[in-house]
Amino acid sequence: MLYNFSQEGKTFFAPNLKYVLAEVEVLDHDNEFDLLKEEILSREQEIIDKYEFESDWGTQLGKNSLTSRSNNYNLLDFNNTKNLKEAIKNLHDLYLDIFGQKVGDDKYYVQAWANVLRKDEQMSAHRHAGDPYSYLTGNFCLDVDGTSTYYIHPLTDEIHESENVTGKMTIFPSFVKHYTDPVSKGNKTPRMTLAFDIVTQECYDQFVKLYPDSKLQELY
Repeated sequence: MLYNFSQEGKTFFAPNLKYVLAEVEVLDHDNEFDLLKEEILSREQEIIDKYEFESDWGTQLGKNSLTSRSNNYNLLDFNNTKNLKEAIKNLHDLYLDIFGQKVGDDKYYVQAWANVLRKDEQMSAHRHAGDPYSYLTGNFCLDVDGTSTYYIHPLTDEIHESENVTGKMTIFPSFVKHYTDPVSKGNKTPRMTLAFDIVTQECYDQFVKLYPDSKLQELY
């Protein structure tokens, strides 16, 4: 499913905006989704205890969240993410094709992490990047019944609601702010998603200068 919020400026000072929200269903191979959920929960506290809090990146999830350790590990190094990495590549290819672009010989890198939210918790509005090197961000729904993610139009502040469905993967520009609604008290299991940032070679080169221990993984 594609939602096109792009616009072309008609005056000298009107902004040009490339903003398409693309959503696809990722098929579960070999029960990978359930195995990944178990793996995340089994390693959650270990990761939180191992790495010091740096920032929760505007999500307001606080110091005791996996989200606030997102730079310290790469979820794609977990055992049960082989098919997800391929799905990220395929969706990236699709997204470039929307704009008539191809991967070609360019290199891209990806950082992925888990978000685990329990009752009454929610992500506040935040963006993953907005600098000149910003590229693409995505999320993947692992266990999300009864919740939605909301995307804020960068120019008009209009809200687009995307109902979270297990197996849905979404990709969008990293400058787009987004947030979630609270996890209902009736939810028997935590809300679990995988988030990822894709960056270009140029961005990667700049990032590793600042963070030599970066866990960014080559996507292509």
